[in-house]
Amino acid sequence: MADRSDRGPLEPRVRILLGRTVAKHRRQAGLTGHELGAAVGMSQSKISRLESGRANVTPREIGKLASALGIPESELRRVLDEPTDRDRNSHQDPAPGLVSQQDRIAQIESSMTAMREFSPNFVVGLLQTSEYARAVVASVRALLHENADPEDETVLQLVATRMARQRILADDGKRFHFIMAEAVLSNRICPPAQMLAQLQRIGEVSARHANVTIALVPLAVPWPFSSPNFMVYDDSHILVDLPNFVLSGGLDVALYRRLFEIIEKSATTDINPILDKYIDMYYDLARPRRD
Repeated sequence: MADRSDRGPLEPRVRILLGRTVAKHRRQAGLTGHELGAAVGMSQSKISRLESGRANVTPREIGKLASALGIPESELRRVLDEPTDRDRNSHQDPAPGLVSQQDRIAQIESSMTAMREFSPNFVVGLLQTSEYARAVVASVRALLHENADPEDETVLQLVATRMARQRILADDGKRFHFIMAEAVLSNRICPPAQMLAQLQRIGEVSARHANVTIALVPLAVPWPFSSPNFMVYDDSHILVDLPNFVLSGGLDVALYRRLFEIIEKSATTDINPILDKYIDMYYDLARPRRD
């Protein structure tokens, strides 16, 4: 196995690449996450987090995974020997605006105590799986007339940063309230199997984190306003898409806080029946067809 015992924890981008490699070989081997976990001494939930780039692993665990799945040494080296953020020069980044935007959001999130976000089109960033995030980032880069290939270096870097930001959900000192339109669940931005994983991720976060409230605005409920995606951080900042910009004025923050409260009245936190409807749909769409 590629020796990385002296390198410390995996960087977010390397975790993403390793997770995709493990998922690919697991599917090729015809194993479920539970079966792979049993073979290497990990829980199914850790396998799921690993494949989505949200779990760190030790060199010994990497060795067990590689052995169980038959991952070639050369392929494993390519993943683990990826240049780290420290190795890259800033002038190599073709999308400094998007990268600096992620850094700015992370800085605001680190200091805030309460976050409210409404999204009418996409799953909110802190709930996204890595595959869903890749599709979203690629679509934004296409809008900006940049390289929209999901395998592009900058796409992977931005996705890794987004995955790293999700660790903040485990901070019980912070409160998160996410509202999404039900249409978000049917917006098939990636293949059915990946959409299925995304919906399961939403359900898992809702069940696991007491400091996270997730609500959906059902399709049948009239919309009080047409609104873009926006985030309210405490009572000091808001961020509105697209393009992203931060406002700090008290009047602006109060306006969007009021807008969030109005939308909240149309939303329901009883999300499981709605999630189950779309999970069944994506299960059916992901099932192999016989001609």
